[in-house]
Amino acid sequence: MSAPDGIRYALGALAAFAAAIGVHQAMRIPSLKDVEVGIRQLPRQFDGYTILNWAIFTPAVCFPLHGRAPLSRDLTNSAWT
Repeated sequence: MSAPDGIRYALGALAAFAAAIGVHQAMRIPSLKDVEVGIRQLPRQFDGYTILNWAIFTPAVCFPLHGRAPLSRDLTNSAWT
């Protein structure tokens, strides 16, 4: 028993569309977020310091993809501009 050709083609197209959305989301540079955190008893000289949370490293972050600069370099450059 197999599904009709129309249903198989529709499911194939849906899978390709979902994969394209996934690739698009994986390739975009995430936005930077400023989050203010209050820490009790923090010495006054540390007020205003910036903490960088750099997480979720994957091979795509570390290695160039099709001549593109690595994502880590893109993020570092955008953080200082």
